[in-house]
Amino acid sequence: MKKVLLALLLAVTLLVPLDGYARAYNVSFDKATPEAVINTLKHDTGLEFVYQKDILKAAKSPVTCNYTGLTLEQMLNRVISVNMFLDYEVIDKTVILKRPNVGVDIVKGDIKGVVYDVEENEPLAGATIMIDGTTKITVSDVDGKFTISDVTALNPMVTAVFVGMKPVSVKVTPKNMHDIRFNMETHVTMMSEVVVTGYQDIKKEKMTGSVATISSEKLEERYTLNLLDNLEGRVAGLSTYGGKPIIRGVGTLSGSTAPLLVVDGLPIEGSLDDINPYDIESVNVLKDASASAIYGARAANGIIVVTTKNAKKKGKIDIDFSANLTWYENRNMDYHDNFYMTPEEHIKAETEYMEYKYFVKDDVRNNDPEQNIKSFLQGLKTGQAYPSLIDYSYYQLATGAIDRNQLNS
Repeated sequence: MKKVLLALLLAVTLLVPLDGYARAYNVSFDKATPEAVINTLKHDTGLEFVYQKDILKAAKSPVTCNYTGLTLEQMLNRVISVNMFLDYEVIDKTVILKRPNVGVDIVKGDIKGVVYDVEENEPLAGATIMIDGTTKITVSDVDGKFTISDVTALNPMVTAVFVGMKPVSVKVTPKNMHDIRFNMETHVTMMSEVVVTGYQDIKKEKMTGSVATISSEKLEERYTLNLLDNLEGRVAGLSTYGGKPIIRGVGTLSGSTAPLLVVDGLPIEGSLDDINPYDIESVNVLKDASASAIYGARAANGIIVVTTKNAKKKGKIDIDFSANLTWYENRNMDYHDNFYMTPEEHIKAETEYMEYKYFVKDDVRNNDPEQNIKSFLQGLKTGQAYPSLIDYSYYQLATGAIDRNQLNS
């Protein structure tokens, strides 16, 4: 019990909210028993763990590991599979621990493979290959080949990373451990590192002027009817006056005050409203004097450079589909739900009040029919009263001008 208690004190798991839905798990175990590990995971994840006692006896012990910023799936895989050497299955909120299939799931020996650049169709040298959750790491050679030696793990996940390319992960089994192939592609978000001036594409760190770059992913985060509305609040110094864009104030007195619009390298005289926001790959806003150095006096008020989407790879078709759906609450036209009465209810309520007003003397509520008749007559004489037909009819009934039958008709 002392060992279990000590392990629980050493094992610290923190749940940190990231974006309202996802959580990052930081786990740390130092020579903890399998029982202590499972109890800690159960407490901090809220999951139920189902297993037979002899399964934990077969687990690797003690458990020592330290991870930060993991998803729930990554944390379970690294702690249970990599460090405890057990298989598991997650069903709803229950984790079922299993024995590994010896000889089928356990990878033992050297993991070998090759890394390829699929766009250039050639081996990729210098890529980093690592076993997820361990310190084993290597680098691909000039032929793109790699070897990770002396591995003993339960279905490990091997990941290849390279600067400017999408990371690729492969689950290793005894069948494919000597023939792993990573097909890596260029990361499309690298567009934000390049500034398009219209004349050239230049790396952001080599750009001397003031520029703001907005990618298509950023534009799609907002739903707007035109590009200008989308750029407002994203580009410092960009504002609108009279529905027209202004960059860092007006730069000319008598000429056009609008910034120069360049679309795919061609200056145009149109407006931003003419461009479909969904056709845009990126927007670069050049804001200082360096813009004038490129395009001359026409760029005195800045430049907005728009690059539209085009094919990225020969023989491959990419289709982007966007749809906007707007819905409104169906208006409730019911009279009572909107605090209105039907004509019949209105007449009934008003006649009941007039019966009280002209024929019921009520000292408690200070209602005097004779005084009401005098006030009504005075209002008619001075033109200050605009009675309803029912009010006027009851006034006539109270003064004897008509009888009850005439009132009803």
